[in-house]
Amino acid sequence: MRSALALVLLSAAIGCSGNEAPATHDMAMNLDLFMAPADLAGAGPCNVGTQSGCGASMKCVPKFGTSSVSGTCVADGTVTEGQPCQPTSDQNLINDDCKAGLMCDSVADLTMTGFACRKICSADTDCATAGQKCASVVDLSVSYGACLPTCTPFAAGACAAGSDCSVSAFDVAATQTSSIGYFMCKTTGAGAVYTPCNDNFDCAADLSCDFLNGWCAPNCDSTHTCTQPPPTDGGPSSVSCQTFTNLPNGAGFCG
Repeated sequence: MRSALALVLLSAAIGCSGNEAPATHDMAMNLDLFMAPADLAGAGPCNVGTQSGCGASMKCVPKFGTSSVSGTCVADGTVTEGQPCQPTSDQNLINDDCKAGLMCDSVADLTMTGFACRKICSADTDCATAGQKCASVVDLSVSYGACLPTCTPFAAGACAAGSDCSVSAFDVAATQTSSIGYFMCKTTGAGAVYTPCNDNFDCAADLSCDFLNGWCAPNCDSTHTCTQPPPTDGGPSSVSCQTFTNLPNGAGFCG
């Protein structure tokens, strides 16, 4: 499957986009790898999903080890849900200036300028804002994610002017055998199908960046089949529709 949110993250910058098998999902999108300064790391471990285990004026954020993800305590932020935020830069942590229980994400814009604090969740029912679902923005090995806005692919008016519904993400409930996911809006770019890309917003409507192959890959459903890649570009010789089991019309991405 296509790698996209480049989330796992661990190996890419977070944001929601692309795709890969649930075990190593890159998160929809350059799901925005948020990271934190080492001097803020506290004693942990703590529980990111419940925000328990830290003292006053602290919050629990994901910390990446060599083979696992744990929680660690850092100084609490001040930015509230839905407000602009700023991720910090340390490759070992996902941290930002959001208040405890929130996570900074750029999926609402995907030009990497529209960061906003999103609620940390463990299930779709934790997301109180209409249209939001709990995305696996860290790693499918953990039981929490972030509430992100969704849209219907190929639907007219699904996104605001200048953007399109084409970035796919795995839901926090997804497993190796249950491909649960959805789509989100991105800024529409100019890149045609199977042309090179670095980010989702490099790609035209109904396309997102396949970070594994470095090209703009198409999405698909029961009425939109997968355009096959050219035989001389060095990528896979053929792709098929990787459908999300919870979406109508067999919606998914080509990988």
